[in-house]
Amino acid sequence: MKKLLYTLSSLVISLLSTTTLIAWISKKEEESSQLIRLEQLKSEINSLENNVNLYNEQINKTELEKQLLVEEIKKIEQQIISLKEQKTSKVEELNLLTNKKNSINQQIDKLNSQIVLIDDASKQEKEKISFLLKQINKTKNQINTTINQKNINIKKIKDLQIQVNQLKENIKQTESEILENKSKKTRTYQIKKYNWLWS
Repeated sequence: MKKLLYTLSSLVISLLSTTTLIAWISKKEEESSQLIRLEQLKSEINSLENNVNLYNEQINKTELEKQLLVEEIKKIEQQIISLKEQKTSKVEELNLLTNKKNSINQQIDKLNSQIVLIDDASKQEKEKISFLLKQINKTKNQINTTINQKNINIKKIKDLQIQVNQLKENIKQTESEILENKSKKTRTYQIKKYNWLWS
């Protein structure tokens, strides 16, 4: 009887140990799977950050382009001053010069309005880029914190995935707006080329 009880006890202990071992292995496999997913999210967020930094560089280029426009305006204004100095008493020549001056003034107005548009667009783009970078850094910190936690929360990982997807959408929208503003700048350069005909 004692031998039977000992055998049964050993069997129960063995079963419990096996069950515990299986549960432990299952938990470790789940944690490993979640860690892999977190590392993937970390990689995605780093890629998004690189893209946003590229957009930021484009905005800085816009500032340089704006400066070129400002210089072009100064050049045209100098032409106007030069025209005034060239005026003679001949009515015909005076009329031609006046018409040319008026035309250049109109071009200056167009350039000024284009510069205002570029300034506004650049300001909005910078604000959006700054906001996106803050969101990216926040999500990166959350991912790193989750990776370093002993107990990985599956719900937390799902929330992080939602955040990353939302960031992707926001970046895609910002990219579309930057491309649209780039198109406006191209039209501005067409006006500049027209101005050079007067040089």
